[in-house]
Amino acid sequence: EAEGRLDKSKVTIKYMGVGDMMTGLATKKLDAIYLSEELTEIPVLAGYGAYTNLTSRVTRPNHPCCVLLVSDDLIENHPDIVKKLVEIHINATEYAMSHPEETAEIVSDFLDWEEHGYPKEAILRGLKGEGPIPIGYDTNPHNITEATMELVQVHYERGYIDRPLSESEIFDYSFYDEIMRERGM
Repeated sequence: EAEGRLDKSKVTIKYMGVGDMMTGLATKKLDAIYLSEELTEIPVLAGYGAYTNLTSRVTRPNHPCCVLLVSDDLIENHPDIVKKLVEIHINATEYAMSHPEETAEIVSDFLDWEEHGYPKEAILRGLKGEGPIPIGYDTNPHNITEATMELVQVHYERGYIDRPLSESEIFDYSFYDEIMRERGM
């Protein structure tokens, strides 16, 4: 085996939700987890996890992470709802970035994270980009096109999808662009 590589025959990969991953790591039923970077500080600050140098910033710089997805049916039959969802997404992201303390409080209260040992400080540090893994929040779909298309190719090469999807099959920029025009941007 090459240095730093795992022997795949000694690894079991399990797919599960974030809560199950964190609980598994905390209770030592899992040895490692890979989760969305805005959540990586929670196990560290809670005292049951540690960082490695393997992050998506290393493996996939500028990769898209949390995005708003809607169905073709919603776009075709309810474009007014799609536009409103995109607008809510933009407004919520802007609010979260300009009010990180209040956002951390809202998220922590809503998810009852403090009660389960997940410190509010982890949320706040993630929102402020102060953690060891800087996170950027960007609502502009144009800014993730190139990285998304690279991931589409990877998924095709690994056999996750039958054919590479085109940019127009993945992105509908019209709603975002219309909102930005209405805002004079």
